[in-house]
Parts: sequence; C-alpha cells; structure tokens
Amino acid sequence: MKHFKIVMALLVALCFSLSLFGCGGGVSEEEHGKVVQELNQVKAELKEAKAKIEELSGGGKASALIEDKLREAQQKAGDLAAKLKNITTENSELKEKTAQLNAMLEDLKAKLKEFQEKAKSLPADLLQKR
Repeated sequence: MKHFKIVMALLVALCFSLSLFGCGGGVSEEEHGKVVQELNQVKAELKEAKAKIEELSGGGKASALIEDKLREAQQKAGDLAAKLKNITTENSELKEKTAQLNAMLEDLKAKLKEFQEKAKSLPADLLQKR
C-alpha cells in the first residue's frame, strides 16, 4: 500500500509539472507589444482624421469620406482597446494559475520527499521486487 502511495504521489507530481510547463508564460510580450503598437497607430490615424475634418469642415463629399474614416478608426481603436484589456486580463489570470501550480508542485515535492524518507525506514525485504 505504501508503494502505491509513493507511485501515486509521483504521478500527481508529474501531472502538475506537465500542467505547469503547459501554462507557462501567458501572453507573450511580443504579442502584447504588437497590440499596443496597433492601438497607438490607430489613435494617430484618428487624430489625423480629426485634424482633416477640422480643416475641411463642410467640404461635402470629402467631409463625408473623412467622417466615415473617422468612424472606422474610432471603432478599430475601441476594438483594439478591448483586445488589449482582454489580453492583459488573460495574462494576469495565467500568472496567478502558474503561481498556484508552482505552490502545488512544491507541496507535492515535499510530500514525495517525506514518502521517500518513510520508505527508507522499511525493512530491506519489503523494498525488493518480487
């Protein structure tokens, strides 16, 4: 029965280790930076569009085109801001889960060490394979 507990503890530790490495990192800084750069670019385009509207105020057909571009830019800026918020939230959640898994792994390592120490105190004939 003690061997079963040791084997189970090793399996659980292995599963948590694999889970930890599978979740490691969250959203990459490269992806986060790319979204921030896109957002800044759209904001710059929005400022340009607003400046053109001020410049052409009342230009009829040109004004309508600029207003359409302005609406598109505002919508894209809103979408990118929401995407950035989602990525940031997801990254925070993944970091929390990684920390929890690390704590579980450390706990399992301690339990495994305890089991191994207890196994050393067993008579030698119980430790041999049959």
